[in-house]
Amino acid sequence: MRITWLTDIHLDFITSPDDIQSSVENLDLFCSLILNQNPDACLITGDLSRSPFLRDHLLALESRLRIPIYFVLGNHDFWDSDIDTTRKRMVQLTKSSNYINYLPTTSYFMVDDSTALVGHDGWYDGLYSKPQFSKFIMNDWVRIADFVNAGAVMNRVINLSSVMRVARMQASLSARHIAMGITNSINQKNAKKVIVATHVPPFIQPLQNSRGSIQDKLPWYSSKIMGNMLLSIAKVNQSVKFEVFCGHCHNEYEGKVAHNITLHSGGAEYSQPQPQKTFETLS
Repeated sequence: MRITWLTDIHLDFITSPDDIQSSVENLDLFCSLILNQNPDACLITGDLSRSPFLRDHLLALESRLRIPIYFVLGNHDFWDSDIDTTRKRMVQLTKSSNYINYLPTTSYFMVDDSTALVGHDGWYDGLYSKPQFSKFIMNDWVRIADFVNAGAVMNRVINLSSVMRVARMQASLSARHIAMGITNSINQKNAKKVIVATHVPPFIQPLQNSRGSIQDKLPWYSSKIMGNMLLSIAKVNQSVKFEVFCGHCHNEYEGKVAHNITLHSGGAEYSQPQPQKTFETLS
């Protein structure tokens, strides 16, 4: 199977309900870039849009591409709503569509006889560094109801313990789902390659050449919970090849993080969505 990978496309930056003509033209142009890759399917590793517009944007992609769309959500996709409601909408959309596939709705997909696709949204967890020393403030904490309701920001003061409680719960949930999918695909289908899709980088390498202070970014642009899980499960399955795709940091990276794990992180610019790469699932 030939898959075109997208990440951090932020379609809410190229569309507006106040300018339908430009929105249609921008979506047409973006989808033409994808179709020029001649893909059999599309993989999106989060930050497609914002929660109120997410369904419409996915349907717009579906109507233009007419190929399977496999995706996970990023932090921006939950803005202006809550995590559970947004995910439930994506589950319902998956059930009603012939092409749209929210990866957390199932344990794994076999995209060819020996290659499994697993994925979940992922979340930053502040475990690769010390969050209290970071100068970064995430808009998530005032734009996503889970953080607001947990008291992440009260009277303009950040409550890091509340932030971490919500974030690490989500990071753990995602890691468990992906671990289950990997294990099931290997045990049930004898998968020889596993494509892992998540939003937040499970390892720190994509941040090492990014702009700004890596120590400021690390707590909010990486997930050690996910990274440790992948290293552990890859060690147990030495003969399986793992290809991990992520986004979030808008910084391009490709390299091995273990002998059987290759990490791919996508570069991105707001208002300029581009396909990241197109690859064949068969080695």
